[in-house]
Amino acid sequence: MCFVDLENAFDCVPCGILSEVLWEYGVHGPLLRAVRSLYEWSRSLVRIASYDVVLLAPSSQNLQHALGRFAAECEAAGMRVSTSKSEAMVLDWKKVACTLQVGGEFLPQVEEFKYLWILFRSEGRMDRISRDNWHKRRKTGGKRKPVHKKRKYELGRPPSNTKLGPKRIHTVRVRGGNKKYRALRLDVGNFSWGSECCTRKTRIIDVVYNASNNELVRTKTLVKNCVVLVDSAPFRQWYESHYALPLGRKKGAKLTPEEEDILNKKRSKKVQKKFDKRRKNSKISPLLDEQFQQGKLLACLSSRPGQCGRADGYVLEGKELEFYLRKIKAKKGK
Repeated sequence: MCFVDLENAFDCVPCGILSEVLWEYGVHGPLLRAVRSLYEWSRSLVRIASYDVVLLAPSSQNLQHALGRFAAECEAAGMRVSTSKSEAMVLDWKKVACTLQVGGEFLPQVEEFKYLWILFRSEGRMDRISRDNWHKRRKTGGKRKPVHKKRKYELGRPPSNTKLGPKRIHTVRVRGGNKKYRALRLDVGNFSWGSECCTRKTRIIDVVYNASNNELVRTKTLVKNCVVLVDSAPFRQWYESHYALPLGRKKGAKLTPEEEDILNKKRSKKVQKKFDKRRKNSKISPLLDEQFQQGKLLACLSSRPGQCGRADGYVLEGKELEFYLRKIKAKKGK
């Protein structure tokens, strides 16, 4: 068998040829125009991470012939076979050489291959991806049956990969009839402003940094300890109502009647004395003030969206904020 990978398969398909094929099969009129409209000014988002085609043949000669025909058809359609990612494998108890080539380049031969979460071996076995440790006991000669507690850690379940989008949460039944809330998409969360002891529900705007994997930033995946941008409006409203001072506003900016009533309201001497006492500790750092002017705050997630179905965290301040600002700036400079 041969696992064939195509270079940018989803981007290289000519949409004009698709309409010609439909015409040859007898599709005309409004239906053909409707299909063509799907591909006009279209943008695709591909969420498939696997090899495109698997070719099977009883012998290496037949497999080479099928691979050559497949490569020729792909080139005629504007696609190319990626020789660096395509691999060959022979299903046999003995080691048999299988030399396949595409365009003068030989494909590597492997003894095992992972395809769609299943591990194929050259001796004909298929193993699902798991974290079990039973095979290690057999190889070391262990015969005593181990004491079992929970077996869920051996299942090798795929991660939830919570994306940034409209809220969608799935309920998963776990041991003891309990429930886990697996968030597939989230766009809001409760964030705490630690120095002011203020927690507000706010909108998550973007994922800007992840210390472990930059791919999680590109795909806007919400995981624990990732750095996100959140809307600063709820915190600004609380600050202005608590201290009666403007925050994150340019000089000379016009205020709405509601904001004017909060900031410039006439108060009694007793209430004004209370606000004056609060204002002694109302100063915030210049970095936070700059973020409030932009309308976005840097925050860090402290919850696990794939376990509890929530994206809660805290607003970055002080040394931690300076550290992540340096990291984000260094990443943008590369």
